[in-house]
Amino acid sequence: MVRFNWAYCLEHPGDFTYSPNLTNEVEDLRTVLTHVRATGYTKPDSIFLGGKSLGSLVAHKVLVTEPALRGYIYLTPVVSDPEDANGQPLPTPRAVAAQNYPGLFQDPRPGLFALGNTDVLGHLPLLFQFLGSSTGNISVFVAGGGHGLALNGPSGQLDAEKTARNLSVVADAVVNWLKLQLQ
Repeated sequence: MVRFNWAYCLEHPGDFTYSPNLTNEVEDLRTVLTHVRATGYTKPDSIFLGGKSLGSLVAHKVLVTEPALRGYIYLTPVVSDPEDANGQPLPTPRAVAAQNYPGLFQDPRPGLFALGNTDVLGHLPLLFQFLGSSTGNISVFVAGGGHGLALNGPSGQLDAEKTARNLSVVADAVVNWLKLQLQ
């Protein structure tokens, strides 16, 4: 597994402005993929691509152009938008999965969507409505928490211990799903 920050995060800390059409972020991910392939630590046909939130959008752009990749893992995928064009809350989030993950249902590779049950960008009814058109190759894992998979305590404040356990559960779910795919 390789974890990295986008170049813009390193060059301009605190400025979370991504590039138009995610062009620079796609280049970052392609660079990492080239590095992984060059190390020789893994067989080329056993590479799964993953990304969280914005990273899932970038991973999808790369996935559709890389048929040799084995599958994908989208953590906290962006399937809904809770705000209108003016940044005002919508009474019901609008569906954005089809535009964010175009062609997903034509891809036969195994995929995993993992998200929290209160994720405003992963509104579960919209996610399951979207996945209703899949061919059955996409698994879903729902944990507690919001977009960052964090959990609050009784006072409403972040509970670091609960959050750590939740993140561990999500990590275990991803690893177990990967083990099943590699059998």
